[in-house]
Amino acid sequence: LGVFMCIASLLCGSLNLALAGVLGETKLNVYDTVAYMAIPATLFLMPIAMFLQKPVPGQWGKVFGEDTMSDWQILVHVWSVNKTTMVWLVLSGVFSFLYNIIQFSI
Repeated sequence: LGVFMCIASLLCGSLNLALAGVLGETKLNVYDTVAYMAIPATLFLMPIAMFLQKPVPGQWGKVFGEDTMSDWQILVHVWSVNKTTMVWLVLSGVFSFLYNIIQFSI
C-alpha cells in the first residue's frame, strides 16, 4: 500500500507540475488562475465535507459525543471547543494560496 501511495503521489505531483506549466501559459495572470481554480475545487468538495459521515478518530468520539460525523460537523464542534484552532486553519488557507501563486508564477 505504501509503494502504491508513493507512486500515486509522484504521478499527482507530475500532473500538478504539468498543469502549472500549461496554465501558466494562459492569458490570465497568476492571481486569476489560482482564484478560478479555487472556486470549482470548493464547490466540488463541499458536498463531501458537508454530508459524508465517517468514524471520529481516537478519543474525539467521546469529546464530541458522536461515533460518526461529517467534516463540517467536526469543524463546528472544534470551533465550540477551541477557537484558536480556527486561526491556524485560516492561516493554512492563506499559506496555501501564497504557495499556489508562487507555484504558478514559476
